Amino acid sequence: MYWTAGRNLVQNLLELRLDAWWWRWNSEHPPVSKYLAGLGALLWDGFGPARGVAVVVSSLSCALLVPIGARLGARGAGLLAGLVAALTPHLIAHGQLVGHESPSLLWWTLGVLLALDVHRPGDAAVVPLRALVLRLAAVSVVVGLAVSTRFIGALLGPAAVIVIGAWAPAGQRRRAVAVALLVVPLGSLATFFALWPWLWDSPVARLQESWSVLRAAVGPEPYLGALTSYPPRSYFVRYLLATTPVGVLLAAALWALHAVATGWSRRPASAGTAAQQSWPAMVTVLAWLALPLVVCLSPVRKDGVRYVIPVVQGLSLVVAARAWAWPRWWRGARVAPRCSRARRWSPTCCGVVAARSHTTWTTTTS
Repeated sequence: MYWTAGRNLVQNLLELRLDAWWWRWNSEHPPVSKYLAGLGALLWDGFGPARGVAVVVSSLSCALLVPIGARLGARGAGLLAGLVAALTPHLIAHGQLVGHESPSLLWWTLGVLLALDVHRPGDAAVVPLRALVLRLAAVSVVVGLAVSTRFIGALLGPAAVIVIGAWAPAGQRRRAVAVALLVVPLGSLATFFALWPWLWDSPVARLQESWSVLRAAVGPEPYLGALTSYPPRSYFVRYLLATTPVGVLLAAALWALHAVATGWSRRPASAGTAAQQSWPAMVTVLAWLALPLVVCLSPVRKDGVRYVIPVVQGLSLVVAARAWAWPRWWRGARVAPRCSRARRWSPTCCGVVAARSHTTWTTTTS
């Protein structure tokens, strides 16, 4: 469905057919993931190239966990998070499908990375307003891309604002959040509108039409031993728990216990820069884990973990944080210098592992 719709939409763009009638294909979903699938569809009359695009996109999302880990305090933890994410059943299965999952993962990781970059370690005490607005504009474009991939991508917006507020200097937090609350919604709405010609002639009516199709009950699906078209609000959480490896869940539990034990408080300045970053890092990961689950409040509950798949990368960061913190001997002083060159290539490493695992799955299942 997305392959066919994507091919039609890309052809519409190439031929400048921008009337709403031409954009009715699969209009219950925003267009960005269909644009990506359409590029592959135009290359070859088959699913292979489109699935290859999905593999590349999901691999990039894994690679971006490396600089995120470095920003949170440990580049090695970011490398480990990227490898864990690349090898989770969720990404191996959904990362090579022609659908919304791979682009959603990419926008979430890129959005979090750009939100972390709004306040940089080497910045002056007060970030100039122009620089702040430009950085927030970049975040808003990525949020707009997330919404243009799937409506629930709008949840990236509040998550990004939370991350921006957590990492802003104490004296600049109110200013940063206030400007973010203005720039991010406006920029994301402008991006969303610009990317979808379906909305151009009558935005409200078109969105209502899309929602009327999307919210319609789907056919019965098996859930906890019965067939149902109306699963409970716990649907996504239960699906996530049932499909996540036990080791990942145990690491998440250890991370939560550690967060409670440390009291969610900043350490004193004498503890060093890395320790002082523990509080904003925890807030970042918690926002990444919690905000996608707000979709549980939506009347649309279906498709297993697909709607909450960004949580998987948050869980990968949790696993990496716990593994990197204990035991410490495996990353000791003798090992670290030898790994310094390899760490420069760690984003590429994560991307290659993700692409290899996903294409292997594609080859064995197609």
